[in-house]
Amino acid sequence: LADMYRLGLIKMLDFIIPRHLGALAFLPGVLAALYARWRFSRGYQAGTQISTEGRLNGARSARILLDRNGMANVELYETPHSFSDHYDPRRRCVFLSIPVAEKQSVAALGLTAHVVGHAIQFKQEHRFFRLRMTLIGITGWVTNALLLMIVLGLLSTEDTKAFLLVGASSLYLLFVTTYLLSLSVEYEASRIALRELLRHKIIQENETAVVNRMLKACVWLDVPGLLLAYLGVFRLFFGRKHHGVDG
Repeated sequence: LADMYRLGLIKMLDFIIPRHLGALAFLPGVLAALYARWRFSRGYQAGTQISTEGRLNGARSARILLDRNGMANVELYETPHSFSDHYDPRRRCVFLSIPVAEKQSVAALGLTAHVVGHAIQFKQEHRFFRLRMTLIGITGWVTNALLLMIVLGLLSTEDTKAFLLVGASSLYLLFVTTYLLSLSVEYEASRIALRELLRHKIIQENETAVVNRMLKACVWLDVPGLLLAYLGVFRLFFGRKHHGVDG
């Protein structure tokens, strides 16, 4: 079965794009992923070296922000995994990793506020946030469908390949849409985070620059996914033209 899968993958890739360009097609996405991770890590590490003047840790600041935004019913939990900080809209819970929850640093407050920003988006029924939730819920199905198309390429005729190309293009476009929405949601969450931190005097004006730099880095984490999804669509259409499927 594994050999059949590999053969089907190779056959589909031969149809999608010239083999000698296959590795280069996704290089921009890989470089963007490395840059985004570096930018986030750099911003976070810089923030961890600066203690907050208010002496608040992430958990305490999260509780303040939630309560003052009418979400006293949202519960807080600590998780042992690094960078597992997130808001779960289904359970109405905020999860903070232990270093973020317990540390009194500018980085901890910034990351906490970004997570709470998502809780505020959900409470305010932010349309892109809810739509992104729906699309993320079906990405597993979309991934399986793409894998199925690759395997079917092993036994496909030229006419069937053209049909698979249209289907794969549609699924890749769905990925692009999901990441575009995600970028918008993350940008808005970072904007809300900075606004709330300043409004409730959790950070001081002299701490704003460091926090803002890290919040922007949070948005960058979704850029590689968008770029890779877009390049997937480009590969499909480029390969179609190259192999003369259009006639």
